[in-house]
Amino acid sequence: MLLLWRKYGALVGVAAISCGVTYFVCNQAYEAKTAELQEQISDLQKKELQAKVTQRVSEQMEDIAFQQKNISDKQREEAVRQSRIADMERGKAEIERGFAQQAQKKAVLAAEQADQMRIMAVGQKEIATKNMMEAEKARAKADTLFYLSMGNSLAQSALAKGSVATDISRLLSYASWHYTKQYGGQENSDNVYKALLYSSNSTEKLNTALKGNVRCVDLMKIDGARWVLGLTDYGEIILCNDAGELRYFTVDNVPFRSMAMLSNNRMAAMTSDGMVAVLEFSGARIPQMKVTGMIRLGTGVWKDICSIGKDILVATSNKSLTWINSRLMAIKDIVSLESGLHALGFEEETGMLHIFGTNGLHYVVSASNSNKCKRSDIKGVKELVTAFFHDKHNGTNILGTETGVIYVTDKNGHIISTMTGHTGAITSIKAVNNSIVSTSYDHTMRFWSFASMASIAESIEFRFDSWPLSFVVDEESQMIWIGNEAGGMNRFCTSVTKNANATQSLLRREFTQDEWNYYIGKSVPYRTFMKGGGK
Repeated sequence: MLLLWRKYGALVGVAAISCGVTYFVCNQAYEAKTAELQEQISDLQKKELQAKVTQRVSEQMEDIAFQQKNISDKQREEAVRQSRIADMERGKAEIERGFAQQAQKKAVLAAEQADQMRIMAVGQKEIATKNMMEAEKARAKADTLFYLSMGNSLAQSALAKGSVATDISRLLSYASWHYTKQYGGQENSDNVYKALLYSSNSTEKLNTALKGNVRCVDLMKIDGARWVLGLTDYGEIILCNDAGELRYFTVDNVPFRSMAMLSNNRMAAMTSDGMVAVLEFSGARIPQMKVTGMIRLGTGVWKDICSIGKDILVATSNKSLTWINSRLMAIKDIVSLESGLHALGFEEETGMLHIFGTNGLHYVVSASNSNKCKRSDIKGVKELVTAFFHDKHNGTNILGTETGVIYVTDKNGHIISTMTGHTGAITSIKAVNNSIVSTSYDHTMRFWSFASMASIAESIEFRFDSWPLSFVVDEESQMIWIGNEAGGMNRFCTSVTKNANATQSLLRREFTQDEWNYYIGKSVPYRTFMKGGGK
């Protein structure tokens, strides 16, 4: 039994173990399956839940979609409506655009017309401006002519008052100069200049008490003081200054005919009978004179003498030229002439002497070589030349003739200007600044303007009681000194401005309103002329 137990007990144990193992395994499998099923159930539950959620979301989305569809339908309807409105507005816009295009075309046409009108307006403006400028010029010219005419009229009114200056003549003279100058007229015209000359008291006839004709006048500077020197054909010598002081000297009553300056205070005087004396002056306040040399020339009638260089003189008679050394008082050379002498002059630049004979011929002689003498005819000059002056500033020669006609020639002898006005032979002639000054046996002195030489020469005439024989112009004091055949000396100021200033300084009153209206006119604004006065 025990053996059976032992024999079958082992089997039972094995079987029991197998059964236990099997059970354990089956149990584990069951539990795993159960767990798997439970997990699947759980997944299914989750999926079911998710499906419900999804279904609910779908339902909601469907609701939303439906709502969106409603909205979209409404929007589509609105869009259709807006499209219809847009079509209508587009139609209106097309119509408006058509109107706008027509308006634009009209505007362009209007702009083109406006441009044409503007161009025409500019042209009309330019024409109007030009016409206005021409009118202004015409008015200015008319004003200028009016005032210049008035200036001349005032000068004539002043001269009509006589040569003695009065308050009204001075006012008329100064007003004449003022308006003539202001409107660009000729200040040195005959009437204006003469009116100022008389009203300024700048013309004076000196009481010289000379017995002979004052044949020669020139300037001297004695120890720095300016004096005017005059010689008479009675052997008299006179010195005058701007202050009116006079000094007299005589040399044995010799008949002085001509003189030549050797230096500021030294001169050579020649008589008509051929004596040459060198006179020297000293003393600025009270001049003194001494004769430093004398020589007697040959026989004949001696006419003229001039200085041609340092200490060299040339004297002319009716038949010869004589060269003289003024330091040694010795004759250097003598050249015979074909005829008598009418005029003599010296051209400093070329060193040539110009000789005009009584036979009407013109000769040129070298001052340094008396053998170089040649004939040089001046074409167009038929009259006898009685006065000659060389103007070194422009290289012209000025010829005065026995008929009173004056010629200006170039260096080749061609006539470039002819001036007529004198009725007697020319006694002396010079170029002074912008004028030619001439004296004549017709009792007059004339100022000729260079500006008028190209056409008809105009001149200012001054008349004297006797023949003016010679003159000199003091450019420093702007005074002219004239010697005459009655033994007198005249002087006057050549400056228009100085005469005007002198006249203004002598004004003692202004125009009354009645005088202004009568002489000048109511249309001209009243003004004052005295120094310190105003418009």
